[in-house]
Amino acid sequence: MAEKIHKYGPYKEFHTPLFSDHQWWGLAWARAFVATNDKSYLNRSVQVFDYIALHGWDEKVCGGGVTWCPVPTNPYKNAITVELFVSLAMALHPFASISEKGATYYSDWARKGWEWIRSSGLINSMWLLNDGLNGATCKNNGQTTWTYNQGVLLSGLYRLTRATGDPAPLQAALQIANATMYFLVVDGILTEPCPGGVCGSDGQIFKGMFVKHLGYMLEEDAENPLLPSWFVQQAIGFLARNARSMLTADACTDGGFGFRWDGSDCDVETTATDSAALDLFTATAVSGAAVSPTFTWEVSGLGNCQDSSGKSMSNCFSADIEFFACRDAAFANPGAQAFDFHLECLAGGKGFCRVRTLSGAQSCGGGFQYEQGAATNVSEGDGSALTLCYLRAGP
Repeated sequence: MAEKIHKYGPYKEFHTPLFSDHQWWGLAWARAFVATNDKSYLNRSVQVFDYIALHGWDEKVCGGGVTWCPVPTNPYKNAITVELFVSLAMALHPFASISEKGATYYSDWARKGWEWIRSSGLINSMWLLNDGLNGATCKNNGQTTWTYNQGVLLSGLYRLTRATGDPAPLQAALQIANATMYFLVVDGILTEPCPGGVCGSDGQIFKGMFVKHLGYMLEEDAENPLLPSWFVQQAIGFLARNARSMLTADACTDGGFGFRWDGSDCDVETTATDSAALDLFTATAVSGAAVSPTFTWEVSGLGNCQDSSGKSMSNCFSADIEFFACRDAAFANPGAQAFDFHLECLAGGKGFCRVRTLSGAQSCGGGFQYEQGAATNVSEGDGSALTLCYLRAGP
């Protein structure tokens, strides 16, 4: 027997008309079904999706997408609501037959949602999604590029490529994830781009949504690789770096965690900030990242890099890699003694990276090649230094 449709949705738990809120429940119930195999959770998730597809998808305003709030006077088309629709569709896709849907029912909806996002202008020139569209013009409104707007879509696009074989959604996911890890950070630590620090109660959990869906991609990719190795390495390093910062710089005295992951102390602690921290630690754990290295790196100077014993830099080498990915590659190699990075590329984010290793060619991470030769001279002919050298400190 079909359950009663309540005022604000298919279940009495929904006390809000916001279609975005319904879909958070839908994603949670889909995940609960995977964890428990209890079909009642799947049924709930399916009913939420059917309700949104019927009542939320609207082509009268801005040619498609899911309306944020089903009130005729406020038909706002924002990023998060249609992102949730895409990712919920792909969370349900493996269970299409169980939910008595056609084999491509959910993937077709996901593709439709993604094509609308792609063509709507929500993605700006930096490959970040702004909050939504201007209601009068249906153009990007230029509002805040919240971190969760960059994250929720990742798992949906990854799964869409996995299901259909179309590489375009995955390529977009890589662009969005890379842009987030480059632009929405402070010293490599994920930071919400809001004034005043704490972003309100909703914003306090946003960073958790980015790392959660980044973690979903890495977790699912481990068994059947689809992601390029350079991205896996970069994402794992990013999660580990943020988790280390959270543990050392943002822990609160009662065991909880604050809002700013790059802070020097506990700024504000709420259920939302603790939940975001749990999302970070969970994503880091499933990625296999090492959170607590027993050594650190200390800068030794510019140019002509050598390891701590004075030996030249025979190394693992990679070109066109960002500084934090270079450092994380050194962290990931237990035999690494030194690394260097091209200073002229710091502003643009890319440059060459060399890691002096005692572990041999097999220790080079994805995207690196082994060079037996020595980098004895990494300065320009006029003697001006081009590289910043780091030496391993600690055991």
